[in-house]
Amino acid sequence: MKLIGCSLSVFVRFIIPIAVACLLAMWICNIEPGVKYDWLGGIWHGIFVVPNFIRHIISHKVLIKADIGTEAYNILFWLFAIANAITVATQIVHNLKKIK
Repeated sequence: MKLIGCSLSVFVRFIIPIAVACLLAMWICNIEPGVKYDWLGGIWHGIFVVPNFIRHIISHKVLIKADIGTEAYNILFWLFAIANAITVATQIVHNLKKIK
């Protein structure tokens, strides 16, 4: 019985949020190749870097970062990407501690 509860907990804490984030990234933040993005694009792409990375693993046609961007795009992308990666990592550790 504990195995079913653990599986359900993993599904609710990890699988569903990842699926929703990937769907949101596909809908809100799909990066088009050959398009020049500015500072606002850098913020959005940095926020959705983890779901876009997961989508990139599934399909290599999905871009994680725009090919063409301004200097502000690059700075804000990396700033938000690093902050988002740290947030996701701490949330994963927190959820793993709750499962045990």
